Amino acid sequence: RRNIEMLSLIYARPCDGDGYIAVSRSVWEDDTATAPNASKDTVRSEMHLSVNLVRPLPESGKCELTTITHVHTTAVPEYLAKMKAPSHAVGFIKEIQNIFKKR
Repeated sequence: RRNIEMLSLIYARPCDGDGYIAVSRSVWEDDTATAPNASKDTVRSEMHLSVNLVRPLPESGKCELTTITHVHTTAVPEYLAKMKAPSHAVGFIKEIQNIFKKR
């Protein structure tokens, strides 16, 4: 099993009205597009674009999270990515919820 790493640049700001938006993309350390400490056990993934929008739902005291991400991972075959993506998206949301439940 190989480790997957991603180096991202993230920009976030408050939205007009309520909520926040965060936009991110992958960056490389230099123009060769290779990780400086690359090893056989690690593959660098590339996030072409990710947008996260967080808006409050005042009537319930909760928030709405909209996330759209376009990722390319050379270590994962396309058919497997398409099969696993929906369940991993649900897992991503549950992980975020668990973080805030602990507070």
